[in-house]
Amino acid sequence: MDELFLQTIQMFVNASFTTQVLTLIFLLLVLVVLKHWGSQAQSTDGISH
Repeated sequence: MDELFLQTIQMFVNASFTTQVLTLIFLLLVLVVLKHWGSQAQSTDGISH
């Protein structure tokens, strides 16, 4: 698992600037979606109780 992680980091470092930016944008989108789902789950719990 650690080896795969290191390989991913190496790929990211060796990647072009555009690829790095796209990857960062993708990670940010994932974080936003997860936060949105988390807040939705909390609000639905509040309604059901």
